[in-house]
Amino acid sequence: NGNGNGNAAKTSSPSKSRTGSRSRSSSSSGSGKNRTSKEEATATTTTPHKNGSAKKDSSNSTKKKKNVDLAESPAMRRTMSYQGNKKKSSKHQDLRSAQSEGCGPTKRLDKFGFILNMDDQGNLYDNDTIPEETSSVVEVSRVERKEREWKGIMGNWDTNQKPNNLIMKRRRKRLLRRLRQGVPHSMREKIWCLLGNVRRRIDNDHKGYYAKLVHKGVRRSSEEWNIPTDMTKVNPSLGIALQSAKSFRAVQDTIDRDIHRTFPRHNMFHEEDLYDSESEGDLLVAVPNEEVSGCIEQLDTYDSLDFDIQHNGSVDENNHSGGGQAALRRVLRAYSMHDVEVGYCQGMNFIAAMFLTFMSEEESFWLLVAVMNDAPCRMRGMFGTDMTATHQVLHVADKLIHQFFPRLAKHLENENVHITMYATQWLLTLYTSSFQFDLVLRVWDCYLAEGKKVAYRVMLALLQQSMPVLMTLSFENILAYFRDIAEKVDGNAVMETAMKIPLKTKHIVKYEKDWIAIQQEQQQQQQS
Repeated sequence: NGNGNGNAAKTSSPSKSRTGSRSRSSSSSGSGKNRTSKEEATATTTTPHKNGSAKKDSSNSTKKKKNVDLAESPAMRRTMSYQGNKKKSSKHQDLRSAQSEGCGPTKRLDKFGFILNMDDQGNLYDNDTIPEETSSVVEVSRVERKEREWKGIMGNWDTNQKPNNLIMKRRRKRLLRRLRQGVPHSMREKIWCLLGNVRRRIDNDHKGYYAKLVHKGVRRSSEEWNIPTDMTKVNPSLGIALQSAKSFRAVQDTIDRDIHRTFPRHNMFHEEDLYDSESEGDLLVAVPNEEVSGCIEQLDTYDSLDFDIQHNGSVDENNHSGGGQAALRRVLRAYSMHDVEVGYCQGMNFIAAMFLTFMSEEESFWLLVAVMNDAPCRMRGMFGTDMTATHQVLHVADKLIHQFFPRLAKHLENENVHITMYATQWLLTLYTSSFQFDLVLRVWDCYLAEGKKVAYRVMLALLQQSMPVLMTLSFENILAYFRDIAEKVDGNAVMETAMKIPLKTKHIVKYEKDWIAIQQEQQQQQQS
């Protein structure tokens, strides 16, 4: 699927020279700067075409002109510069540019930043048959109208409201209606920040907090792990500190393993353009907050922003990764220290990575905090040690399938297809791990304001659209269908179907109470 959640990205050697990185940067056609005569000469060199003939990149002016509109989209701006200062981040943009000549096939990106011309092994290939993403005059007009409507809504937004009362009551129905119709992608960052009360946390309540967590994470990785084991016998408190360091290291190791499996098909997280330790300064512009950037710059005593401390305290420089992966690692590490009880659980990586595709690091961190702890989302229980809330959500989902599609529910039972075999990933990550972003972002537009009700709606809509096929399939074919379902659905059509399903909050509440009663009964039986 478009997200490419498998570990298919091709890893490059971390020993790339600074000169090589600079060469790719200077030759990037994504940058808007005037070329030097030497660069112009380089740009006119021929590159192999798929039919075996030579083709000059510089002569393809039509393709470059189309790529300008794509490069100006919010997804591309986030992919290239993380919305940092354009002047300061020009070098970083060049380094990460998808238009470099002489470095193999040119990346073809969709409007969300996913690479279209990549095979299952993570290799790029030439394919001129991939259509350019264009918008009709009607579509452009519709988007402009929605942007004007949202500007009016945002102008009346009460930014001083309390965290548990994020939506103005008088305009709630109007706001929910607009969210269900979809948020203009150019305004998604601001609107999601408002829904999550992010800016108030950054500017007022917790100013500088994320920078401190970034600094603390690096220090803990290097200092606490180096406590000599024999010293724990002399001072028991050191033993506690060592145990804490081991637990911290285990969490970080889990994060590091998941980083490379997170959206490998997205240009931001694609591993082809690995940076080396000498180009660390280029990456700093990816952090727009000056305080966070300053904090990271102070860590120059270490070899890089991201490293792996081995048991002997040495630095594994092979753990370097690109700007997007480094940012995701910092956000997840910061949250694991912010919420020690939850730490990190698989699935959180996809949610945080989705935020990073069009938001800054600090905004992504605080929005993650909001969806984990604040109403109406409160996902924290789904990522706890016992994952109690996940079991409850799956129980409710199963009951809803029986209520709305009893024939399908009976067929799945007869084929021994349990809901955990297909819906766990959907509901745990809110569709971010497997579905394409045209659906994922629409789901989250509503989820940030309505909570899990929209997650159930989308699940039911997917099953409703798939029911004619599923009713004819047996066990193995049903599982195969669910594995590939993301390629079979249209995001906008799914959302239209979802909003027509007569699901009521009282249905969800009833099944949640039933699940609690079942758990209490089981506990009483165990005690007796």
